[in-house]
Amino acid sequence: MRLWLIFWLLLGHLSIPDNQVFSQTTVEISDISVTYTFGEQAIFQAKIHSSIPIQQTFLFILPEGDSTRVVNIALDDQGQANFQYDLKDNPVRPFARVAYWYRVTTADGSVLESQKYSFDYIDNRFNWQNLDDNNFQINWYARDLNFGQDALNQAEAGLGSAENTFRKPLLRLSKFISIRIPVICKALSSLDNNPGWQEKPVLT
Repeated sequence: MRLWLIFWLLLGHLSIPDNQVFSQTTVEISDISVTYTFGEQAIFQAKIHSSIPIQQTFLFILPEGDSTRVVNIALDDQGQANFQYDLKDNPVRPFARVAYWYRVTTADGSVLESQKYSFDYIDNRFNWQNLDDNNFQINWYARDLNFGQDALNQAEAGLGSAENTFRKPLLRLSKFISIRIPVICKALSSLDNNPGWQEKPVLT
């Protein structure tokens, strides 16, 4: 019995160090912000402090409906990150919600990830209006409220017709379709050279 007790204590002791390393490593991320010039660049800023020297810092960027992008970013002596992301070479669909988070590797090999943050990539060159209900969100500019309401009414009528055709409810469960009315096609001008971009309803 004593030999078994010694064995389990020894086994438990061998499994402790990794957990201790992670528990002793503290990484704090503060002053997190994102600013962008539509179609030009986005600036990701954060201050990252670690109880152990930081070896590498990565920024993960996940635009809605797209794949995750990973970039290696540099910190200054004060732990400040000030990363400029080129939106010309890496376009993001207008009105998409963009999630992002940080991953830090410290000198002792610990890997820690921040929580996920997000922002809406709205074409801020225009003064947008919007209307929404349980199924649709309509975005437009340079027209009055009646214009937006007419578009919303037409969208609902189209949905009702589709439900009658398929004989079952569609797009419920608090899903939204964001419809950019043709008057705002200029919002996509920065993406004209990218043949893969086409304006279409998008589930959000």
